[in-house]
Amino acid sequence: MSTVARLTTSAVDQRIAVLRSTLDRTTARLVDVDADVTRRLLETSQQIRGATAAAWADASRRHTALWQGQFALESLLTRVTEERGARRSAPQWVLVRLEGLLDGASVEFPRPAGNGALRLTEETTPTVACSVNEALELMSTDFDAVTEFLGAVAVVWGEFTERLHEVATVVAELEREVETAGIRRPNDLDLVARATQEAEALAREDPLMLGPEEIASLETRAQDLQARVHEASRERQASEESLQAADRSVGLGLEKLTAFRAQVEVWSEKILLLDSTSVALDALARELEGLGLECARARSLQVGPSADSLRSRGERLCEEVTQLIATEGARMARRDELRGLLEAYRAKAGALGLAENREIEAQCAAALETLYVAPCNVEEAEHRVTELQRAIRRLQGTTS
Repeated sequence: MSTVARLTTSAVDQRIAVLRSTLDRTTARLVDVDADVTRRLLETSQQIRGATAAAWADASRRHTALWQGQFALESLLTRVTEERGARRSAPQWVLVRLEGLLDGASVEFPRPAGNGALRLTEETTPTVACSVNEALELMSTDFDAVTEFLGAVAVVWGEFTERLHEVATVVAELEREVETAGIRRPNDLDLVARATQEAEALAREDPLMLGPEEIASLETRAQDLQARVHEASRERQASEESLQAADRSVGLGLEKLTAFRAQVEVWSEKILLLDSTSVALDALARELEGLGLECARARSLQVGPSADSLRSRGERLCEEVTQLIATEGARMARRDELRGLLEAYRAKAGALGLAENREIEAQCAAALETLYVAPCNVEEAEHRVTELQRAIRRLQGTTS
């Protein structure tokens, strides 16, 4: 004959205390879910769609079921507490009844979704009878599903949205840089901008469909685009600096040419200018003016030779102007030097007793006529003075 173990008041009281403690924890966690910012935003949102809308509907149902289960368990705890009473020791029949409530199907829990359509006699919100442990297990499943869903949405609305905002900020800055730097607009700038806007819309309306790989891809594309725009901007800045240098060379060269033409007018009364000088002046003026036009075209249309090439040409032309001025200035100075040499050679001829030599007299007269006639043919005067020098040297040998 089998014997049934007797229940003890302390054992039943311990089970009631465990249930009370468990319900305190579940209440706190459900209150946290109620206060969850993401859940509150979802609750008031009018934009949620797609997979997120379906998941939110399921999470909302589970959230409601959690509170229904919580209330059902609290109702059971109230009933158990009342039946236990305040007496120090409960009779065996009460303990058996309490054990039945704690172990049996005494909790009316919302029927899980997917268990078919409503039966004829079921209420609008059907329930199933289950034990405390079964109810807690069902609630744990629902709680995990709700918190997992809220966590996934929170990541998108938090971290992902912030990262998308940073990408959008980079794109906006690149838009301004392209405009202000005057560089060509990259073909994929609009593509990245549009993809970012679409991702931001997806984050707002269907966050579950936006994964970390899409965010990482946009970040990579934006970083690559940023590097290319910055490089193009630096190249454009360097090009502009070269064009400005070329412009300065053109301006300086033309300014020097203008001043040189004025100087030439003065010099032309004193020395005979070379035909090559006039040709070089006109040629340099045309080249400088043409270079100025090329710089303007390169700046506005970004076509033609490189800016560095234009700058080098400007510097070369400016240097050629300087050399031309120096050459003609040297010819003017040489006329004066030749006059001094002529006087020195005449004095030398006198000292050598050659002053009355017909050849020397003729050479001196020819040199004088060339040097003191305006405009002076410097090259011819150079030749005359040289011939006088040679004659004096030759005749000096015959008189010694």
